Amino acid sequence: MMPHEISPAEFDLIVVGTGLQESLLAAGASRAGKKVLHIDTADFYGSHWASHQLGFFEKWCKQHASETGPLYKNAEVYKASDAELGPSNEYNIDLAPQLVYSSGRLIDALLGGAAQNYLEFKLLQQSYVWRDGQFWQVPASRAEVFKDSTLRPPEKRLLMRFLQKLQQYAAQENGEAAPKLDARAFVDVLEAEKLPPQLQEVIVYALAFADAAQPLHGNQPGTTEAAREGQGSPQSASTAGASSAATAKRQPQTESGHESAANAHSSDYPAQQCAQAAICSNPHTPLSQDCLSSREDASQRQISSQQGKTCAAAISSKGLMTHAKGMESLAQYMRSAGRYGTSTGAFLLPVYGGGELPQAFCRVAAVAGATYVLRQGIREFVVDADTELCKGLMTESGQELRAAAFAGNPEALSQFSRCQPVAEKGLSRAVLVLDAPLTHGMSQVLVMMPPGAVGNTHPVRALQLGEAVACAPRDRYIVHLSTLQAAATARADLQQAAQALADLSSLTAVSSSSTGVVPGTSSPRPDPSSSTADSGVQREQETSAVGEASATPTEADVDTSEMKASRKPCALFLAYYNQALQERLSGCWSLPRNVALCKLPDASVAYEDCVREAETRLQQLFPDVHHLFTERSAAGDDSDDEAILALSEALEGLPAAD
Repeated sequence: MMPHEISPAEFDLIVVGTGLQESLLAAGASRAGKKVLHIDTADFYGSHWASHQLGFFEKWCKQHASETGPLYKNAEVYKASDAELGPSNEYNIDLAPQLVYSSGRLIDALLGGAAQNYLEFKLLQQSYVWRDGQFWQVPASRAEVFKDSTLRPPEKRLLMRFLQKLQQYAAQENGEAAPKLDARAFVDVLEAEKLPPQLQEVIVYALAFADAAQPLHGNQPGTTEAAREGQGSPQSASTAGASSAATAKRQPQTESGHESAANAHSSDYPAQQCAQAAICSNPHTPLSQDCLSSREDASQRQISSQQGKTCAAAISSKGLMTHAKGMESLAQYMRSAGRYGTSTGAFLLPVYGGGELPQAFCRVAAVAGATYVLRQGIREFVVDADTELCKGLMTESGQELRAAAFAGNPEALSQFSRCQPVAEKGLSRAVLVLDAPLTHGMSQVLVMMPPGAVGNTHPVRALQLGEAVACAPRDRYIVHLSTLQAAATARADLQQAAQALADLSSLTAVSSSSTGVVPGTSSPRPDPSSSTADSGVQREQETSAVGEASATPTEADVDTSEMKASRKPCALFLAYYNQALQERLSGCWSLPRNVALCKLPDASVAYEDCVREAETRLQQLFPDVHHLFTERSAAGDDSDDEAILALSEALEGLPAAD
């Protein structure tokens, strides 16, 4: 059969790869009247942002078991031999799961391009912080914060003052005057506001969603001593030991006898006195008393002990959340919380997985006239020797396609790469399939594990999805784990987090790179067959929880019998893999001016940065196009009510999942 030729062969823009940012570019350019060709070498949409069925995902993992892959590596797969996983085609497993802010750039893009017509959404039901082996509820709104009886009146007043400043910052986007943001780190700002350490932790990791470990303690002179005076000992001054009781309601623990994976680390983790996170090379080695009692200079962030210096050095200036970034992230969260009802949280989830998002924007582009070709191999890009601009590309069949501009992901544009960044660390990810939800009655939940909670260097996020969002069969739940890579492999980074949340004892390796049972699970666990999990997904009222969380770790450990009444869910499937980070590949590229490099998935909790960069890339290629979707941008704030109505029609069965 003769290969099919693409006609016409000249375009304004050729996009290679159907990832989210590529699809946004194609849709934006098409809606702006540009002639677009959108091709992909694969036979599915989504590229690195795709959602796959379980069987395909398992094969994908085996293909990336190598230790030296350029974009993915160190994949390992484990399964329970007698597991009843259900139909493979009822799973939708995201390669790069993220969330949708209820009010943000992605929502504007969906509505501006009319892409919401191709999507359905559910609300994230609840967010938690993991501390002391327990789930602690994160407040979804300011009202929930001030209803929380675990906050003392002085703390509520401090928080009110801080939130008022946050409101002033958010008002800046509407043209009103707002406080100027200085060059301090965000953690220094929280310290200056005299917010207690436990509350700082929740703000930084569960509301502002810092991706890297932040030095929450010791940033101001006397911080460590003040923490000791307030809590009695150096050990109780640590965030790990104190827990996030200040803003959380305790949820029932899901198994008895579970101290080894979580509580041991929360009690033996004094490194957090100096640098908050498990950012030392050996998080189990206690720091010296000199480190624990040191007073930092706020501008230098120097810790006197050698271990402390190692900790401080591990927090790069790039990973440190700035005042501006922290306030922007908090404002984004507060704008999104409650947008679709006073009891609703800040996040939405696309039904059928995040892979539906690029497909929706591809449909938008196609409706606007874009040409789509899958399974189209690329031989090379053609660069003009005189202008040094890319003038075309050659397909595998030998056809030359010409365009004024080009875009693609790092894999598609590998011709322009000048180095092989296989030694760089990126993201560590894991996917579990569980036989029961992490918390009773909740299908869609997000769990934040702050640094040190389970021996982790950087914060770990756990996103649970189930049948309600068409990501798993009935009575099965997917849990996505992700963190910045600190160890050699994803398993080394995430195994303790997986063990904290699920029983891994039934798993055995099926990938080519691993053998035997899951490391660290040789000790038998309680037989899970003696109890069954309720698979309902109706919203559970928080008043049914075991009780209010205490402000001290001593009181938090009291009701352990009740908190650990139900078992921990069993893992039926587990996969680990590492993914490269694009910012660590930036020095490897030498691109013509008319070629845009599209974003790989990153560590962000939501899609906002991806959308922002898509608009930047579009303006880079076409200076006459000022917005990603001009119609939406021109509508302005007057269309906000229509926007809410339009998206609400795409939200099915809210606020409770059916």
